[in-house]
Amino acid sequence: MLQVRTFRHLLVEAAARFGDQQFLIDDHALGAVSYADLLRFASGLEAQFNECGIPIGAPVATLFHNCGIAALLFLATLASRRVLVPLNPLSTKYELDYVLDRARCVAVIADPAHAKCNDFGDRRTISVPDHRDYFATRCATPARMTVDLDDPEATDTFVGEVVFTSGSTGRPKGVVLSERSLLADALALGVAYDLRSTDRFLTVCPLFHNSGQVFTATATAIYLSDGTTGGSTSITVTTGALASSAIGFSGTPVDISGDDLTTATNAQAALNDINTAIANVAADRGALGAEINRLQSASTVITTQVQNLTNAEDGIRAADIPTAVSNMSRLTILEQTGMSALQQSNQLQGAVLKLLQ
Repeated sequence: MLQVRTFRHLLVEAAARFGDQQFLIDDHALGAVSYADLLRFASGLEAQFNECGIPIGAPVATLFHNCGIAALLFLATLASRRVLVPLNPLSTKYELDYVLDRARCVAVIADPAHAKCNDFGDRRTISVPDHRDYFATRCATPARMTVDLDDPEATDTFVGEVVFTSGSTGRPKGVVLSERSLLADALALGVAYDLRSTDRFLTVCPLFHNSGQVFTATATAIYLSDGTTGGSTSITVTTGALASSAIGFSGTPVDISGDDLTTATNAQAALNDINTAIANVAADRGALGAEINRLQSASTVITTQVQNLTNAEDGIRAADIPTAVSNMSRLTILEQTGMSALQQSNQLQGAVLKLLQ
């Protein structure tokens, strides 16, 4: 895979490495499109955005059914550092107004024949009724896209696109996808399916859906990791980034810093070390999980005690002091009255005994 930071870098590197090799094999309107053509189109689109006063970072919506120009616009819009908002071309006027307002789109690129509704309010509209002519016009622009890796715009947090949900459970919600996330998705798919520069595949998912877009990005990024244009059966693999001298603390630590994959024997040994490291990590996770459970149990007990103390404190603070003092005074008077009555009773008893004598 091409090692790139941004879609802009991706298109420049793909054009440099693959040049006239086909990116689109045979689009019904555009015919075959090479990686060099893709870069020329992206450069022309960026120039058009600049001429129309559409600033970097501004959301731009697209409305197309699956076609070659939709795939090119997906990559070129991101490469121009504008935020892509791909919309379902069958959206109604109400749906479009809601989504365009929510995404704060400043411009819309659409094929009038594809879009169910072509009323986009006062937003700048770029109409593309003739795909071939629009593609040729953009490619004819003399400006050429370049990459400055120190450009402050080339950040991992750049918002690449905003994809809206279907709205089946309520109003559509905009999902913000960073440029880094989109590139990571494309890389993961390429690795998962073991794609090569000689492979061809058909994207059947809608290009206004993320599933269709990441495969489009994957097609741009495919090449053998030895860096050759035509591919090779020899692939160099570096494991230094994953090297460690002690993986695991509950079992026997394993050292993979010296492993290499240059021969089948070494690769098998490295695989055994990695399996041991995985087992160590699993055991460590189990030990940590047990400690976490004990800490959670202690935390629960402490929380209960805190609640009991808080309730007791609240009971004390909520006591009615004047009423309590009044009750205590009343009881004191009753106690004194009782003692006085008892004394009088004792005196009467003594007087009666004297009379009897």
